Amino acid sequence: MAYFEMFTAEGEQACNEALGKIQTLIKEDKFLSEAELKNFVKEQIAQVDANHREVHDTEPEWHFVDHINEALEARGYSYRVTRNDL
Repeated sequence: MAYFEMFTAEGEQACNEALGKIQTLIKEDKFLSEAELKNFVKEQIAQVDANHREVHDTEPEWHFVDHINEALEARGYSYRVTRNDL
């Protein structure tokens, strides 16, 4: 379980669920275009944001970026995400 520095345990859980969905999508056999992935990431962050606005604080965003980029690199993708993509 990743740590996102959210204010509540519920916020942490929501972030971990979103990250899990993103990582699962990256690990699938189908290649994802950069636009497809970034749109999916925005959708997942928006779902967390509905109840946990602090997801857009600096620390949670950096944690998302780090974990997503690790998954992309491990899968062999040549692009990366930044905080602006969230």
